Amino acid sequence: MRSTREILLEYVSPLFGAIFANMMFAAPLHDVRRAVQKGSLGHLNPTPWAVMTGNTLGWITYSYLLNNYFIFWANAPGFIFSIWLNMAAAKLQYCDRLADNMRSSFVELVETSQNTVEESLRQRNRHNANFNFHRTGFREKSNAIGDHTDELWWESQDIEATWKRTNGPGVDPDDGSRDHEFEHAATDEISNTHHVLNNFGELRAMAMEIATERMEAPAPHEKVVVGVIIAWFAFISCIVFIPLDSKQREFVIGIAVNINMSFFYGAPLSIIFKVIKTKDSSWIHRKTMIMNTLCALFFLAFGIGRMDYFLIVPNGIGVLLGAVQLFLRLLIPCSEEVTRIEKSRNESQNVVCKNDTNDTTINRPKSEISTEDDRRSVCSA
Repeated sequence: MRSTREILLEYVSPLFGAIFANMMFAAPLHDVRRAVQKGSLGHLNPTPWAVMTGNTLGWITYSYLLNNYFIFWANAPGFIFSIWLNMAAAKLQYCDRLADNMRSSFVELVETSQNTVEESLRQRNRHNANFNFHRTGFREKSNAIGDHTDELWWESQDIEATWKRTNGPGVDPDDGSRDHEFEHAATDEISNTHHVLNNFGELRAMAMEIATERMEAPAPHEKVVVGVIIAWFAFISCIVFIPLDSKQREFVIGIAVNINMSFFYGAPLSIIFKVIKTKDSSWIHRKTMIMNTLCALFFLAFGIGRMDYFLIVPNGIGVLLGAVQLFLRLLIPCSEEVTRIEKSRNESQNVVCKNDTNDTTINRPKSEISTEDDRRSVCSA
């Protein structure tokens, strides 16, 4: 009959380890679905998902050799989850690049359209100024002559000189040249309108070209995933086709899985350095951190019960890194929390300033009123 210690270490611990392992693999699903809805990867780090594919594949192979159901069910769902996560990450990387290119192209389009509109308005203003000058010049001068008969001769000379400066010395101001000038102005107006329409037609064509542009679609993450899968399939094929006994295969697969686990834990290690550098703990995914630490803790106990160092070493490192991330998460605030705290402070300050403005200042000393007004100006600033 098995003792309580053996039951706890060999059955209860791996059972809870498998449960928390699947919860760990499923932890990013909600955030990735939200990122897919937003169309941006954001702060999500997809590198651990590529390593997760190789890690789960290696542990599934190890479970086949040991004929251990706990290790298998702790990694088989994670392998399926990792495929979806990696596909979503590659898609979101392409969306981010496409959004950046579209944003820069539309900025250029807006600048071009603004310059075109400004040039069209300048041409229109110059044309209207010339048109109004020729249209109103003679009317104003004629009214002045009618009102001031004593200056008739001087005004007529002024009108004639102005007309000759504008239209040339060989043109008579009494003929139909004014009608010709109006016709010429109307023609210029139509030409200017056609010019504006042509410019906007070019802008529409440019916008259509940007919207239908086919550009390169690089997704660096897919290269990482393909590289990990190729490496593991090549390694598993060698293990199967090279004549080795079961103990040798277990040893080789255990070494390979631990090497892969070092890369898997390298991602949290890089996140730890990034958090320390940026003083922002939002890079740490809380759900993944908690589930990863609990999973490593239970499988560490399972490895101790079996005295399997291939389980003890990687899971012991996982517990250590999880504790460090938990400490950083509690010690360093994330940017979202800082923004929320500053927003609440600003709202409370605005409420205080609003209540202060509702106070009456009747029958108060002038010095107090000026001091209160100064404080309100500081609040409003």
